Amino acid sequence: RPVKIVKTRVQAGQNMLEVEWEACIPALPPLFSTCVPTSDFEKGYGNMLLAFIEEKEKKKRKPKKEKKQKENQAPTTKKGTGKVCNPDKFQVNQPSITKFLQPK
Repeated sequence: RPVKIVKTRVQAGQNMLEVEWEACIPALPPLFSTCVPTSDFEKGYGNMLLAFIEEKEKKKRKPKKEKKQKENQAPTTKKGTGKVCNPDKFQVNQPSITKFLQPK
């Protein structure tokens, strides 16, 4: 009799289940696993298959974390150096574009 469904597989294009079985015959090992076609397993042990599918879907439905929204701000330190940047310093020494666009 089946103990649990280990995972789903596809062999030769056919959907299969890897099932772990408990042996009733003393000649077999106490636990062994086989690949069984999903359609055949569903006919005999449909409720076990439904429980496996529900468990698999619960794992997929984890809530997603919301991303923190960052506000646009001017950088206060240079990357990697730890030095504080002075934005006023750069604006004072900038030449105006009108110097370059003088008519000839």
